[in-house]
Amino acid sequence: MNSFLQRVAQHILNQTPYLPHEKMIVLPNKRACMFLRIYLTDIMKPGQWLPAILTIEEAIELWSGRIIADRLALKFLLIEVFIEKQNMFGQNIKAFIAKADELLNDFEDVDQQMADPKELFQYLTEAKAVELWHPDGSPLTEAEQRYLELYQSLLEYYTLFKNKLSGGISGYKGMLARSLAEDEELSWFHGKPFRFCIFAGFNALTRAEQSIFTNLSRAGHASLLWDLDTYYMEPNRFQSSQAGLFLRKFKDLHPDLTTNWVGNSLLGQGKNIEIIGTPGNVSQAKALGQLLLEKYQKGTLVPDRTAVVLADENLLIPVLNSIPAELGSYNITMGLPFKQNPAYALMNHLFELVSSIHTSTHSVYFSTRALSDFFSSTIFTGFKNQSKPISEISIQLKSCTSGAVSLSQFVNKQSDSDSMSLGTQIMSVLDQMVADQKSTQLGSVSKVLNIIGDHLEDYKNEAAKQLIYAGLITAERLLNRIGMLVTQFEHLMDEISLPQLVRSLSASQSVNLRGEPVKGLQIMGLLETRSLDFDHVFVLSANEGILPSTDGPGGFISYDIRMTYGLHGPREQQAVTAYHFFRLLQSPGNIYLMYNTEPNFLGGGEKSRYILQITKELASLNPLLNITEKLMGMAVVPPLPADPVTVDKTSEILALLKQKAQTGFSPTSLSNYVVCPLKFFLTDIASIREYKDPGADTGMEVLGNIVHEALRDIYQPFLHKAVDPLMLQNTSNELDHHVSQSYERVTGHTAVNTGKTALVLEVARQYIKQFINSEISSFAETGHCPVLISLEEELSANLNTSVGEVRLKGTPDRIEKIAGEVHIVDYKTGKLEKNELTIREWTDLIDNNKMTKSLQLSVYVLLFLKNNESNSDATVRGKIMGFRSLQKGYQFADFPESQQDNNIRSLLVNIEQTLIELIERIFDLNQPFIQTNDTTNCRYCHFKTMCNR
Repeated sequence: MNSFLQRVAQHILNQTPYLPHEKMIVLPNKRACMFLRIYLTDIMKPGQWLPAILTIEEAIELWSGRIIADRLALKFLLIEVFIEKQNMFGQNIKAFIAKADELLNDFEDVDQQMADPKELFQYLTEAKAVELWHPDGSPLTEAEQRYLELYQSLLEYYTLFKNKLSGGISGYKGMLARSLAEDEELSWFHGKPFRFCIFAGFNALTRAEQSIFTNLSRAGHASLLWDLDTYYMEPNRFQSSQAGLFLRKFKDLHPDLTTNWVGNSLLGQGKNIEIIGTPGNVSQAKALGQLLLEKYQKGTLVPDRTAVVLADENLLIPVLNSIPAELGSYNITMGLPFKQNPAYALMNHLFELVSSIHTSTHSVYFSTRALSDFFSSTIFTGFKNQSKPISEISIQLKSCTSGAVSLSQFVNKQSDSDSMSLGTQIMSVLDQMVADQKSTQLGSVSKVLNIIGDHLEDYKNEAAKQLIYAGLITAERLLNRIGMLVTQFEHLMDEISLPQLVRSLSASQSVNLRGEPVKGLQIMGLLETRSLDFDHVFVLSANEGILPSTDGPGGFISYDIRMTYGLHGPREQQAVTAYHFFRLLQSPGNIYLMYNTEPNFLGGGEKSRYILQITKELASLNPLLNITEKLMGMAVVPPLPADPVTVDKTSEILALLKQKAQTGFSPTSLSNYVVCPLKFFLTDIASIREYKDPGADTGMEVLGNIVHEALRDIYQPFLHKAVDPLMLQNTSNELDHHVSQSYERVTGHTAVNTGKTALVLEVARQYIKQFINSEISSFAETGHCPVLISLEEELSANLNTSVGEVRLKGTPDRIEKIAGEVHIVDYKTGKLEKNELTIREWTDLIDNNKMTKSLQLSVYVLLFLKNNESNSDATVRGKIMGFRSLQKGYQFADFPESQQDNNIRSLLVNIEQTLIELIERIFDLNQPFIQTNDTTNCRYCHFKTMCNR
């Protein structure tokens, strides 16, 4: 049977009265355009001219006489509008850049659906005002006022943004499409070289696109060719399918326009459909490789007529690593998100270096840690000959005692090595950076990436080399474009952090991997399959929540207002996905739907609703379908026993330990050693930190810091005096302000009440509110109000050990005096069990890795007693407030039974002796830094892959 595009090609030749070269064919995407050209070339006579074959975007550009601006240019223009007005997001440029993409998407939706922007944005503002209204009549908080001002500004920003674009040669797609749709006289069409248009393969038309198509059709200048099936176009005993939602609406609105080319393959043709469950995502890729090889060796599968469709783009790399070599070449139509490419992490490290630059008269200095992080990047581990020299540079940087290093001096230290080595070339370029010139910094980063690209021939793994090479190309294009925009918008750059700008713009970039466009196996996302037909189709990640995605469109415009003004919401997005999925199944005779059977923390592991539709609905409507279901388990190869990871205490490491003894051991660093000596070495001695994308979303990991910051602010007025319950209650009335300010100090982002930020803020507010109410109730019950001695004040003291004098330091959250006792308070937003605070023997503190909370309190008690000898007769106790169990109140550390008589001198001696023993273990040359034997501690450790745990 001919494919859809082959039928389109035949229709172009047969349709009269126009010749092919007088026609313009408009298709959904470039891949469909390429295949249509091939099919036309095969059937046209020599000497015949091809019609113009364009995507919908190219057609809009042709008709409007303007180009669709790229996303980066639009974003910069929107930033320019913001800076000119300076009244959005509380004048926070960083927050605006982070939200600019959502704003652009909303503007696009408004124009594509031809909604009235003034009416929509005013309605949205009023809805938000009602949402923020306080029933008790109290005024809005500062954060709420800023939030409302944001929505009040949207209409103005929409208008100013479009005004800036209106006089230029470019615009965004929705803006240009709307201008064409509103011109019913079709002045934009007349005078163009093409007399007739054929629109083929479309589905979810926006209102602007519908107007363009229907206006041309009714004027006799266009026809529409659909790629449809009776299954989802006509109602059946299971009602109407979601896949036909848009096309049924179009048919109802425009009954005079022919809805032709409705096939019946899903209900009338035989198909082999295999539904395959595998445990885990990577197992799907492995199972795919097995199936491809099996079918190919049997001669039933032709790679050129086979598509692998990934509903989850994160599976691309595992799939590429699983494709059998016997199948030959393959082509990747979908892009890999740039943030998943190793080149992105490398580029981020480079811009962290940029942020750390400071200059003197003769030299440029960089943060030693930032340099060390850069040369520790995973990319460098894959080189054959360059990995060792790079590793040596990294080790030298880690052992450097200075917080900053001059590369000109550092390069001189490398003079014995080859001057053309990768590391030396990189440092020579970095040394030329200038702190205050953004264009120079962009050029230097680009040069470094080019140097690494030039050395990729030395890379061990070919697949990894190609992946990194493609990522470096994407990075280079991004930096070049940013460089052009920095020049064009030079007046904006004083207000924008270059690293933050690059990270923000990287989020929307994808890496294009090379391949044969029309030969071999086709690997693509679901959207890229539009208008294409295959004989064999393999769909991976056919899980509910992925296919279809349950994420909504996001943005500032809420769901109910989207529905009111005809903008697409989650229901419409899922209808689009349903159409693409079932349209993909129309042509192939062999279909393989693979899903992950393993549940995740959100309850995954569920088959897609589309699989259930096939097995429950389609199977009963079409008896010719041959549907089989099976589970595939990959053969489990027992891992080779991993060699234990140990670090001997060499003279260099001993020197670093002595350095640490001078700067001070904190309760956290001592706890790290008790939990895992190797982790202590990596974090506290080698100073290796988990890489965190500075541009990533801020989530619950900052909750504890926000709670601590806010409580310090709330209790600050009571420092050195008794806590007044009434004043405390009044202070807590400004809880929103305290939490918002704390969030902004901790994260550097504006506290906007949307998404993850709203969740974090609300949890923090509830924790603090419940804690304060608990405190006030306790004051009333006991009749005692504490006097605050200190709030987050660092304490330090020296211990005399066999390895010399060692400094201890710590910062208790709060120290108070209540009913004649001194209490040292620690807040915990994590889990807290009573047995973690019951110390049976003093050695439990340093031998039992479950007692780290008690160890922390013991250090605080020791530091307080050593700094307050005048309180030697007072009872000193450590206590923790667990915010996950506020109803239990404070939980006190129970010291060994022999100390319950509160003999403070004995308590001090026992804690001091225990800590001295721990420190002497840390310095003991006969005890290397080894992995913990308790693998439960490895579950959330970011070093676990290093240890093969």
